Amino acid sequence: MDQLLPEWAQPFGDPLVANDYWDLVCEVAEARWGDDITLSYLEGSARHRDGRVAQFHNIARDAVDRDHDTQRRGLYNFLAMLDDMLRETRQLASWEWAAPRLRRRLQMRWDPPWPILHKSLDLHTDWIVALDTESGCAPVAVEWLADWGVSAETAWERASQQSLANPHIEVGRLGVDDDEVIGLYGDMCTSGAAMDLTQWFDEPLGDLGALVIAPTAHLLYAVPLRNLAAVADEALQLMVLGGLRMSSEPNPISQSLFWYRGPGRLEPCVSLSPTGSLRIDAGEPLRSRLLDVDHHLASVRQPPAA
Repeated sequence: MDQLLPEWAQPFGDPLVANDYWDLVCEVAEARWGDDITLSYLEGSARHRDGRVAQFHNIARDAVDRDHDTQRRGLYNFLAMLDDMLRETRQLASWEWAAPRLRRRLQMRWDPPWPILHKSLDLHTDWIVALDTESGCAPVAVEWLADWGVSAETAWERASQQSLANPHIEVGRLGVDDDEVIGLYGDMCTSGAAMDLTQWFDEPLGDLGALVIAPTAHLLYAVPLRNLAAVADEALQLMVLGGLRMSSEPNPISQSLFWYRGPGRLEPCVSLSPTGSLRIDAGEPLRSRLLDVDHHLASVRQPPAA
């Protein structure tokens, strides 16, 4: 972590690059909203006079290593989405309006200035309740529950049910070294399908379940575990596949690998630190097999002998 950079700017790594991007944020935000906003470099936010707050954490993460024109277009589209959401915000206090739009999805962990409905899955990834609207997908703030007059449990239950009935998901099958890799492709809430993968496999899953990775909001990969001997190879294949997608496509979520044990049972399995080291959270019988993945990656990272 670069101690000179605030949290939103950490993905840039270099303070000069982060400062250049913030100059672009100021330029685009002031062009769109003029004197009606207050910008905060430390918070990575723009506060509108009418109460709206734009947090640049996610859009900044997507902007890393993009060219200047792409970064500018991304910011214009992001702020245009916030303007579109103003109309929806006025409707937000209605449970009847919000309830059919609730979805459950995975989200790269971040620390917004207001509490959101979330449940930790591993060190880098959370389950969240999101509001799926015409203009985008927004995490649900805890404070909205009081306006709706419902409990957090009710919001989670409704979001989970509707995520499993997502009509926008399409399924594809990838041949990776003779393994059955299922690819689910869809909208920003595609990862909610990880709550119950039953419908996506041609054959019932065995006692070992499946490995799952959700590199981006629009994409989820899963591979059934048929025997323990193949666990290490299948885990490595999914992590490589997920890492390639996460680094090349928008709306990244996580390089973490999860263990799907059955409907409603998605557990932490393997997470990857920024330095490339593995943390293995899965229990037996997977844990001892997954140590082979860590040993393989360690050998790859070793410099060649002189």
